[in-house]
Amino acid sequence: MRTMKTKMCMLAALLLLTVQAVFSQSLSEAQKDLYYQRYQTAKKSLQQLVSSKPDAATYYYLGLADMGLDDNTAAKADFQKGLQVDPNAALNYVGMGRIAIVVDKNYTEAKQAFQKAWDLSKGRDFDVVRAILQATALSPKADAQYALDLVEQFKNDRKNRRYELTAEDYTAIGNVYSNLPDGGGKAATNFETAQSKDPKYAAAFNAEGDLWDRARQDSLALQDWNNAVAADPGYAPAFYQLGTYYRYRDLNKAQEYLNKYMALSDDPLNAKVNLVDILYLQGNFKQAVEQANDLMNQPVSAATKTRLYKLIAYSDLSEGDSLDAKKNMDTYFKLQDPDKVLPQDYKFYADVLGKLDQDSLQLVYLNKFVNTDTSTNLEFIRDEAKKLSGEQNFKAANLWYDKLFKVADTSQLSMADYYYRAFTEYGAAVKGLGSYDKALETWQAFTKRYPDQPSGLYYIGTIQKTQDTAYKGTAIPAFNKYISMLKPDELKSADKKAVLEVIYSYEAGCYATQGQEDKLNEALQKLLGVNPQSTVAANVFANQGYKAAQAKDYEKATALCNKALQINPGNSTATQVLNYIQQMKAYEAKLKKYEEAKKKSGQ
Repeated sequence: MRTMKTKMCMLAALLLLTVQAVFSQSLSEAQKDLYYQRYQTAKKSLQQLVSSKPDAATYYYLGLADMGLDDNTAAKADFQKGLQVDPNAALNYVGMGRIAIVVDKNYTEAKQAFQKAWDLSKGRDFDVVRAILQATALSPKADAQYALDLVEQFKNDRKNRRYELTAEDYTAIGNVYSNLPDGGGKAATNFETAQSKDPKYAAAFNAEGDLWDRARQDSLALQDWNNAVAADPGYAPAFYQLGTYYRYRDLNKAQEYLNKYMALSDDPLNAKVNLVDILYLQGNFKQAVEQANDLMNQPVSAATKTRLYKLIAYSDLSEGDSLDAKKNMDTYFKLQDPDKVLPQDYKFYADVLGKLDQDSLQLVYLNKFVNTDTSTNLEFIRDEAKKLSGEQNFKAANLWYDKLFKVADTSQLSMADYYYRAFTEYGAAVKGLGSYDKALETWQAFTKRYPDQPSGLYYIGTIQKTQDTAYKGTAIPAFNKYISMLKPDELKSADKKAVLEVIYSYEAGCYATQGQEDKLNEALQKLLGVNPQSTVAANVFANQGYKAAQAKDYEKATALCNKALQINPGNSTATQVLNYIQQMKAYEAKLKKYEEAKKKSGQ
């Protein structure tokens, strides 16, 4: 009887161990699905686990799955249920901190939740520390330094000395560093340490690729994403990043990588948003809108629906429907988490506003476009500025040049940087999106720095000429100095003759307005020297003729108007003045005859 009882106890213990082993294995599989971002699969497994055995840790991971599926309401309920099962469950306090960061944007509340988790774990459980790091990395506004300080406290506790940080730990640390303004170097170091720890841990390569991508180091980002898929061909996030990278570079490659991503996804419905993206890139705008609207009517996630509004807006603008593009982008901005809005989203919206002639609002979004981009890659900044300048989007280009001057050391700036910064400032002023006064200051600074460059003087003169509506001649000194710096051969070129014609025309207008005849005649001779058919010169002579005719100096008026017609036979003012003189002469002759006849008749 005693033997039977012993056997029964042993059998029960064995059964309990088996159940625990199965539970542990199932939880491990669900954690693996979370790593691969197979959130649907993870959620299904975790729901089965909590239905059979409510467990605080399982509720935490279920909350992570729900957050991955963009169901933050369900996630919050999961974390709360975990705390109901075990009020001292540290991980679920971390989960509540996640909700505070992502949903409530309450970073103080998040920090309090993390501190509670740390205290409950007594600073001895790196699973808790890692969870805090991962939550903190979700927003650059979260207290990154606080999370990193917890890592140091953990390391400095002698009771934790046997714990060896894993690849997952180093990656979590790196992701937090990447949110600090000067944390890029330490982030990369931690990612690379993780890669050394576990060369198959694709997330470390992928995270470093994201880091380089934000810094606009394209070649390094591409290398890391390729290393990620080489380390683990089942890691879907890296395929998605590769598809996004090639989006505007190689459509075939983009489609290839996005197809691989969708094949690995356990959420085919939401993954279809990528097919809409491909249709847009192929130029099938109407089909893209049709498929997007079709997906809108299906049970897609809120994140997918938000992204669809943006894709529809892109297609709208390509089809020439700026108003509908604005409407859909307005909806996108309303729904999207501000932390997830991309710099390019602001640039696109600025383009839409430009089409609608909403200049002041366009300027607001151009500033957002530049300010939210965290790149410190000088070549990227230069390339972006040059591209925008080539598109005559001078204000956006100028904002990038301003950013270049903030990021770069003086020794890294070239004469071309100073030149194009001033040029785009001027271009923005011409388009009504900038200030001529600021453009003038920028060109004056360029000329002071590079006094041997005549181009600075040319633009100084051009701006002063634009501002000189009263023709006082304020631009003449800059123009004269500019001309004096040109080489004789340059003065003969067609391009420079066109420039000189504008300058001499302005000078002639100033001297004519001021009544300085000697200087006017000199300017007119120069003007006719570069363009013998100058309409400006013809107009000046015709106007002088008109004034002489008003003063009844018909001889001078006739000579000036004939000169105008020699230059431009179609000058209407000169023709009218000559006709007027003929009429006046005829009238005066008749009047003279009348007076003579009157005198003879003795009247």
